[in-house]
Amino acid sequence: MFSNLKLKNRILIGYGLPILFLISLGSLLYIGAVSRDAIDRKVKRSQNTIISIGNVTQSLSIMIRNVRGQVLFPQDISYQNRYELGLENFRKATVELDNSFQDNEQQKLLTIMVTEINSLDRISKQVFGLVRKGDLGYAKNLTGSLRVNEIDRVREDILTKELAFLAKASQQEENETRSLLALIVIGTAVSAIGSLAIGLWVASDIGRMMNGVADAIATSSVKITATVDQQERTASQQAAAVSQTSITMDELGASSQTTAQQAQSAAAGARQALKLSEGGTQAVERTLDGMTALKGKVEAIANQITHLNEQANQIGTISGLVSELANQTNMLALNAAVEAVRAGDRGKGFAVIANEIRQLADRSKTSATKINNLVADIQAAIDLSVKTTNEGTKTVDSGMELAQGTAEVFSAVADAINGIAVSTQQISLTAQQQALAVEQVVDAMKTINQGAEESAIGISKTKEGTEELNQASQNLKAVL
Repeated sequence: MFSNLKLKNRILIGYGLPILFLISLGSLLYIGAVSRDAIDRKVKRSQNTIISIGNVTQSLSIMIRNVRGQVLFPQDISYQNRYELGLENFRKATVELDNSFQDNEQQKLLTIMVTEINSLDRISKQVFGLVRKGDLGYAKNLTGSLRVNEIDRVREDILTKELAFLAKASQQEENETRSLLALIVIGTAVSAIGSLAIGLWVASDIGRMMNGVADAIATSSVKITATVDQQERTASQQAAAVSQTSITMDELGASSQTTAQQAQSAAAGARQALKLSEGGTQAVERTLDGMTALKGKVEAIANQITHLNEQANQIGTISGLVSELANQTNMLALNAAVEAVRAGDRGKGFAVIANEIRQLADRSKTSATKINNLVADIQAAIDLSVKTTNEGTKTVDSGMELAQGTAEVFSAVADAINGIAVSTQQISLTAQQQALAVEQVVDAMKTINQGAEESAIGISKTKEGTEELNQASQNLKAVL
């Protein structure tokens, strides 16, 4: 795995491994120091507990001594004050113990101690009260009942456990100190030995690597010399081929220019044909517009004839109404004449008027009959006109269809000619581009020919440089 690494990676590993080892050693030392600090804190807590137990003992002794002193010397009231001071110190010590204890068993022992001291305080208060009342006998009896055996037992249990813990913690602290010292000594020795070994390993690998590089350079220089000789011959052949290719490209350029000129002539002819087809298309479009206008006029005539037919029908209807009215008038005149005959001489004048009315009705009927005959003739003429108009409309529609077909044919011809013109123009453009490309290729071939000559000179210089490189590799190998 390490044999495939690069030189810089091997050097990094050579420096990195000792550094990583020292970092790991420092981490272990830090962990040991943290552990030792934790032990120191526990030792300090245990020492504070022992001090607090001493304060409890001292406070309890002050309380008992002052209760008894009060019984022996009832007139001295300072015993009760000192008792209260001892009780206050006791409670402060129990608070310190409560803050210091961390397990349930110690908390239970402290609870027992506080209960006992509360009981002792209650009895002591009764003793102080009896002394103030002057009942010294009962006070002495109560004083004799004061017992601190349970408090002493609890105190001894706590002290025993704390002393045992101190002994254990001291041993642990000593072991931690020895471990840290051993770790420092061993780590320093391993770091020094490892750094020396890694340095030797890296130096050895670098030496082997440099020998390999020198061998590779020597081998490569020999191969490069052979390759340079081959490239020198190839460059000469390439120069001859480039010269022949330049002549061929000149001929191809002349041919491309001729093709471009012919394509331009064809494009001009296609554009002329396109103009002629566009003129024919415009003529057909004008014909189509005239046919459309004619169709509109024929349709207008047909509409007018239809309207005339409707009016003739209305005249016939009115004439029928007039004829019917004349018949009714004739009947009324006849009835009036009959009534005039019945009236005798008084109805003669009315009979004359009825006769005139009947004659007028007969003439009106005769006129209505003539009008009906005329209307029938007009309707026949109108029907013939409608038929003729419809045939004219159909003829116009056929003419428009032919004109549209002709326009479409001209449009297709124009599109085809336009496509030919575009294609011809594209051919002409392509031929021109080809001619330009051929000129560029000719220029490039000239540049390549010049480059080949320069390459031949460069190859000669490369050959000389390769020989110098081979000599340098031999010198490097001799030094290593």
